[in-house]
Amino acid sequence: MRQLNPIFKASRKIFLSAVCMWCGVVAVACGSDTGTTGGTTPTGGSSQGGSAGGSALAGSGGLGGVSGSGLGLAGNAGVANGGASGFSGSAGSAGSGGAAGSGGAGGAPLLIWPNADSSKNSDPWLSAHHNEIQEIHPKFLIIDFANAVSLDDVKARFAKQKAMMQEASRYHGYSDPSAKPFVNYEIAKLVDLTDPGAQKDVPYPNSSKMPRRVKSTVNGVDHYSIKYSDLFTQQYADYYAIPDPNNPSHNMKLCELFQAGMVNDIFLVVNKRGVDDQMPEITEYKQMYDDKDVVRPGQFTQNAGNGYMDDSDIPSVKECGRSVRVGFLEMTGTFGNSMQVNGHNYEHFSAAVPHFGAMFKPFANFDMDTRYGTSFSDWYGMCSGGSGCISYPDQNSVSFSDKGQPRTINPFNQGCGNAHFPPNAKGNYDQTETQVVLSTCEHYGMHDGPGGKDIQTPYSRATLKKWDTDTKYYEGASPTGGAWYMYWYESWPGLNNKAMMADGTPMKNWWVYLYY
Repeated sequence: MRQLNPIFKASRKIFLSAVCMWCGVVAVACGSDTGTTGGTTPTGGSSQGGSAGGSALAGSGGLGGVSGSGLGLAGNAGVANGGASGFSGSAGSAGSGGAAGSGGAGGAPLLIWPNADSSKNSDPWLSAHHNEIQEIHPKFLIIDFANAVSLDDVKARFAKQKAMMQEASRYHGYSDPSAKPFVNYEIAKLVDLTDPGAQKDVPYPNSSKMPRRVKSTVNGVDHYSIKYSDLFTQQYADYYAIPDPNNPSHNMKLCELFQAGMVNDIFLVVNKRGVDDQMPEITEYKQMYDDKDVVRPGQFTQNAGNGYMDDSDIPSVKECGRSVRVGFLEMTGTFGNSMQVNGHNYEHFSAAVPHFGAMFKPFANFDMDTRYGTSFSDWYGMCSGGSGCISYPDQNSVSFSDKGQPRTINPFNQGCGNAHFPPNAKGNYDQTETQVVLSTCEHYGMHDGPGGKDIQTPYSRATLKKWDTDTKYYEGASPTGGAWYMYWYESWPGLNNKAMMADGTPMKNWWVYLYY
């Protein structure tokens, strides 16, 4: 569900092969799922080979094919495929319990972030090298509060989320089999803070260590959200048990981990039910930029998520001095919901990163006021109820009510829709509509049609067939199924896109903005 933020209008609502760190904790399978030949070993820092991993589970191969993972200390991805000079990398050493990584084959450099030169969120390096980056491998600290859920289930949930974002970040993957995943989630550490032997929902759905803040009281019973500030304290740093490499007797606090580039993102593993049902969907304290993607020093917004932290949490997060996102692995949720939540986070970027907003708004139909003269900027602001508030007289026109007055736009020449409203939606969450309309999803920004306009192609539920019928990995076209989000994300101008803005400026890869 799309939540309101106090700084934004309701109509202006604007997510990964795990390289593993820190030995002695539970691991997920490592090794890149992209299957790229050569390059860095997933435990290593460059094409010169990887350092030894810890105790391992088998990986999936690729990028050197290391099977030793173990969440031992891992280097940054660095420059792969033989390094900048194109020479072959040496073999990575074996993790205890895992096979050694193969050497990197010689070839052109592959620029991956994080790397030896840049590993921190909001690093100006990201903007300076935006168009050169070919993969991002953000490192997640996963904090498990979900009682009565096995660690295997948590690892499986993360692996699915990672695989879905790999697929989602393949630019035009629905029509280009060679498209590479751009977003590749990795694990910094999985921390088990559940209550040993806890039974389901007794006394709470989640651990006694989960920091709670009363959000509401229903019939005399308190319902809780997250007290984010506690996560940034030394008490919780000692729970995470990630020692400072320069001072091993000190466990690093969250802001120290972000400042060192050892963590780029956070997942809280939760059961969102019962009295623990008031958590936001995703929160982000986002660094702000000017319209040239230059950092505006000291300026942040706490409203870049879908939901937001309490004002009392901000001083603790502010100490990090860079963007901090806290998302959730909801063990009671669905894949489609998680992809929708990510979509809302991305929708909110324009306030913090206006250049991204200038590219994104026409795509998401977030510029209806300026493009068509409506009293609202997007369908969220007009169609707050269920279905039936939008209709399509033909494939390229749309009818609706604006301040009580009927109106039709013909030709519509729309973009690609947004998290709640696909191109043919007749209301909120309408992702199974069969009526055919035209959209520019597959040609957005390409100016390859008559008069330099984007070519329009038919869109309906049938367009989602690839994901709608693949029940092994996806959950259908319903709002909880995720099919729409996969098509929408693959339509985003990503790696090697040829899209241009209206003034002819080449569009940047949108996915890099996740870690601005």
